[in-house]
Amino acid sequence: MDELAIVLSDIHSNREALRACLDDIKRRFGGKHKLYFLGDAVGYGPNPKEVLDDLIKLEEDGQLALAILGNHDEAAIFDPDSFNGAALDAIMWTRGVLEKSGRRMDAYFEFLSGMKRRAKLLGVEFVHGSVRGPQSEYVKPEDIYDEAKMGKIRDKMEGIVFCGHTHLPGVFDLSGTQPTFQEPSGYDPDTLMSNVVLLEKGRKQIVNVGAVGQPRDDDNRACYAVFNPTALEVAWVRVPYDYGKTMKTMEGIPELQPSLRERLRLGR
Repeated sequence: MDELAIVLSDIHSNREALRACLDDIKRRFGGKHKLYFLGDAVGYGPNPKEVLDDLIKLEEDGQLALAILGNHDEAAIFDPDSFNGAALDAIMWTRGVLEKSGRRMDAYFEFLSGMKRRAKLLGVEFVHGSVRGPQSEYVKPEDIYDEAKMGKIRDKMEGIVFCGHTHLPGVFDLSGTQPTFQEPSGYDPDTLMSNVVLLEKGRKQIVNVGAVGQPRDDDNRACYAVFNPTALEVAWVRVPYDYGKTMKTMEGIPELQPSLRERLRLGR
């Protein structure tokens, strides 16, 4: 069996969602995989220290092959850029929590500052947002109708790109005259794994892996992607988790606005 790349993104300080995914990955794949994380470990949620502790442990154990810097991760160590409202309140609270974490503070900031802005591995490129704006640019399904935007992104691409950031799983194909977007489909009721999508070497395709800790595709289950780099196959897995527990923890933190709790329940 080929070693699989398990690709996760956008945990957003949601310990319950991350640990549910890690348990699911271990049960499904045992040790025949490596983890690739595409950013936003922190922000929005109530457990920044616990999530970073888990990622650091995975890195120390040799299971985490890559950690990409997300815009919320960047905002946790530098001044937030273009943040407002609930996102700004949450990241400023997160920064305060990390800065008051005693002897672990250095480990947290070392991990965050060591994240890569982009990486080329396994014959594909990994970013958080897009190849044009690795930390900040959103590539949304409706953008397939924005000829100018997609054309500029296409010009920056060399081939297959994996990303997160929008929290919306699926595959963009920018190779033809009209870009397309394909959502994951055919989730098996027993395995909760989607139909496999075949990627193609030489085509310009963007794979969004969805979100672990804050799904926004009207499905509140955590989401991660499974990539076989030899066969160029990708599928998505949905993982139920106790979002009510996460919401309850958030209730005790005034800086995390109620809208951030509610979107966990709604998956949007």
